[in-house]
Amino acid sequence: ICYQNGLGTARDTDKAQALFNQHRDLEIVCYLGSIGKCPPRPLTFEQIVDLTKSLAKKRDPHAQYLWGLRLVNGHGVKPSIKTATKWFKKAAKKDHGGALNMLGSIYEYHHGRIPQGYSVYQYPEALKAWEKATEYYRQGSDAGSALATTNYGRMLSLGKGIKKNIPLAERYYLKSIELDPKNGYTLNNLGAINQEYLTTALRENDQEKADHYRALMLKYYEKAESLDVAIAAKNLGLAYLQGFLVPQDMLRGYDYVERAADLGMTNEHYRLGLMHEEGIGMPVTYTEAA
Repeated sequence: ICYQNGLGTARDTDKAQALFNQHRDLEIVCYLGSIGKCPPRPLTFEQIVDLTKSLAKKRDPHAQYLWGLRLVNGHGVKPSIKTATKWFKKAAKKDHGGALNMLGSIYEYHHGRIPQGYSVYQYPEALKAWEKATEYYRQGSDAGSALATTNYGRMLSLGKGIKKNIPLAERYYLKSIELDPKNGYTLNNLGAINQEYLTTALRENDQEKADHYRALMLKYYEKAESLDVAIAAKNLGLAYLQGFLVPQDMLRGYDYVERAADLGMTNEHYRLGLMHEEGIGMPVTYTEAA
């Protein structure tokens, strides 16, 4: 708002638009700025909450989606999955991809939640919720949501709520990357699919295919790791440590595992400790292990 209106700084509409466009799916002010309706001055947190609710009631589908997000997260309002679902459904009627994706998430993780130690066959209502989630993700993908496209691909790759279909999952992941090239988790998932293909090619002794899939696997994992995706760093680290998918390189493997640990994967701190304690690829160094 300050850049757009020159408040306290030189007016810079290009910088303002870049910020608005970057955050339009998370904040009502940025959404308004992205469509040329930037408020004249900065708003308080309470004013932003009221503005979101007001525009949602005026049947703006993006405002309805943003109001639903606030209800899911309890961001300035009392959290309510039930009420959020109602608002997402209002936006979904107008083919709002983000709202369709959120409905998929609610059905997958809220209605489809299974207690630890139980199988889906003991909770048939969970299986129905997964099927409904998958359909919402598909509709969200058709509406142009990169996240919904990724989630539909993930359901296809897992066979969750739909018949497992890895080649089709890969096509949806690639579609998602076209919509959002910086979606690191989708890049990691593409790396994982090509890792499966590579493993099969190696077992079948098909060197040409192995070289092809290895290059793709590394390309996607490395792109994801550069976007701070911890699981991609871990996947690269394990590949180099084990030396089955790529030539073994203990130093490079250690560096990637350490990167995964730094990005928040606490189990990888344990792996590093074990390497130092047992001298895996390095001298035994108890102080570092500790």
